[in-house]
Amino acid sequence: MQINVGGGVKATINITPLADVCLVLLIVFMMMTAMIRQGVSVKLPVAHHARTVSTESQDKLITVSVTDQKELFLNMKPMENVDQLERELVLAYRGREGQPVVIKGAQELEYGEVLSLMNVARQLGVAEVELVAKKGKQEGEG
Repeated sequence: MQINVGGGVKATINITPLADVCLVLLIVFMMMTAMIRQGVSVKLPVAHHARTVSTESQDKLITVSVTDQKELFLNMKPMENVDQLERELVLAYRGREGQPVVIKGAQELEYGEVLSLMNVARQLGVAEVELVAKKGKQEGEG
């Protein structure tokens, strides 16, 4: 848009700064979305025959995460102890009966610690419990 002001001076609206700000906001939004989907950072064990789950279905799942320092999280919300996890899991699972609960356990955890979380979910009536692992290369792959 150009406006003639007095002696032939043209005032124009410069939209370049607006476009720059919009692009920066878009990049920040894309980065934050990727970080949120990733969830709590846990060093996962490696499994050669792990299957890949789409990010759309990951967002809908109830996820229990346990770090190597034995910190508990339910859908990225920190839990004080297993009792609080049980109470919150009952509320999170309500209305989602039949869907699996996913457990992200750190590689350094003992088998019994992950098994106890599986038992908590089973006692609450969860039909299916899935474990998350990082997909490793199979023998013969480059």
